[in-house]
Amino acid sequence: MTTTINADNGVSSGSAGLKESADSSGVLALQTNGTTAVSISTGQVVTFTNALPVASGGTGGTSAATGLANLGGITIGKSIAMAMIFGG
Repeated sequence: MTTTINADNGVSSGSAGLKESADSSGVLALQTNGTTAVSISTGQVVTFTNALPVASGGTGGTSAATGLANLGGITIGKSIAMAMIFGG
């Protein structure tokens, strides 16, 4: 199991809004409408459900070796947290 943060539009669940669930695994999943988009392991390995397009500055890969790996000019981990806090 993982701790999840889910942005739900309510179409499938019947109620829209931020949904969260917690456990003691130390694994975090960021979801949209119940589908995991990003997963962060206890070792801070970041895995994306879809590859980052090279044209958008990504490498075409779906994971970064560490939570603070530099990937196409963004710092994974810090960028995710900042985007969640500031909507960027």
